[in-house]
Amino acid sequence: MNSPPHQEATGGSLWRNGRTTRSDSRDATTGRPWCGGSFLQSQEWQEIQERMGRRTERLGGVLLIKHDLPFGFHYLYAPRVDGVALDAISSIDGFARSTGALFLKTDPEVAFELPFASRVPGRSLQPGKTILIASDEDHTLQASFHPKTRYNIRVAERHGVIVHTVPESHAVQTLQGLWSLFRETAVRDGFHLHPFKHYETLFAVQGDDFQNELWVADYGGAPVAAAIVNWYRPSGVATYLHGVSSREHRNVMAPHLLHWRILQALRERNFRAYDFGGIDATLWPGVTRFKMGFGGAVHVFPQSFDYVFRSPLYQLYRLQRKIRGGSA
Repeated sequence: MNSPPHQEATGGSLWRNGRTTRSDSRDATTGRPWCGGSFLQSQEWQEIQERMGRRTERLGGVLLIKHDLPFGFHYLYAPRVDGVALDAISSIDGFARSTGALFLKTDPEVAFELPFASRVPGRSLQPGKTILIASDEDHTLQASFHPKTRYNIRVAERHGVIVHTVPESHAVQTLQGLWSLFRETAVRDGFHLHPFKHYETLFAVQGDDFQNELWVADYGGAPVAAAIVNWYRPSGVATYLHGVSSREHRNVMAPHLLHWRILQALRERNFRAYDFGGIDATLWPGVTRFKMGFGGAVHVFPQSFDYVFRSPLYQLYRLQRKIRGGSA
């Protein structure tokens, strides 16, 4: 396929158009339904991306997401991919070149190398390090916590903090009521706040093995902390996606009890681990200390790589990112 890049932008047939359904989220090279290891490679995540306006394709079992760049350019993104079948490499290479992609960005689940294009260390779109906490009995889990974490859980219980999950049918409405906490937390902790549609879409797509669930901690009848957690049964991992808390009521230690209840739910739901999300002692020292207090093991993901197809334009892209103050 040697279609010029501008044909793709006008709605050509190279990309999947519209929303994925359970019956049509199939591998373009094998025709078989796909169920990946990470929730970021799942059928549901593919549909979430499409509902957010991104085009996707699946080749050799790998979900590819189109990320637009200025002036009509784009790159492909493969999140948390755990390898590529040998018979799919040429399909991905040909697809990327035929759509005019500048490069393919991979955030690997495990280290691997693709034998095409030039490979350059890239900027990861996912956390480089995370805390993984294995499911276990309550007393075993708490024994691994920092003493201050155990103490703060008891403080929250003494203050009467109540943790509950929100039914799927009420998630968006509850989210609207929590929006001021989202804004407060983003400013306080220096996080990027997505548009409301992003969080809304997370709850619009659910499956038998894939669920985004809203957990809320109430104090005095009002929400003071919340977490959005993904439960992905094929991997047996629950993943902390987003969290918020109130500075006004920080003395009741609601976030500690909130995540303790989530950890307790692992065993009840027969899940094997909790991915507590990104940590970075330099960028997010307070958040990192909080998460490290729950024990677990630090997991470092492999280096992200960009596989470059259009080198001159890629170099301009890197230069533009440096000028704008972002990492290349």
